[in-house]
Amino acid sequence: MCRENKLERPKSPGRVRGTQKFGHSMGTGEINSTKIQGVKKAQGIYNPLPKRLYTLPEAARYLGRTLWSMRELVWAGKIPIVRDGKRIFIDFNDLESYITKNKMTYI
Repeated sequence: MCRENKLERPKSPGRVRGTQKFGHSMGTGEINSTKIQGVKKAQGIYNPLPKRLYTLPEAARYLGRTLWSMRELVWAGKIPIVRDGKRIFIDFNDLESYITKNKMTYI
């Protein structure tokens, strides 16, 4: 059998990385915060002031704790809460004072 007589199939390109199948490029997942702030400002929902009251999951994330350990701090009375009906909030200033009260230095 002679190789010259054999018909060669054209190779399919397969999946090429970074192609724009849906009209946009595949990014790294980073969010351009200035662009989002501009959009929010244009829509009238931009609030430059930081939040004062955090929900329990947000406060737990801020302190680097789990939700349940945050609840235990509240139940033990170590962190005061703000109630709005059934919802529970924690004041940012109380989180900061909890951090300052529990700071230690080792000798």
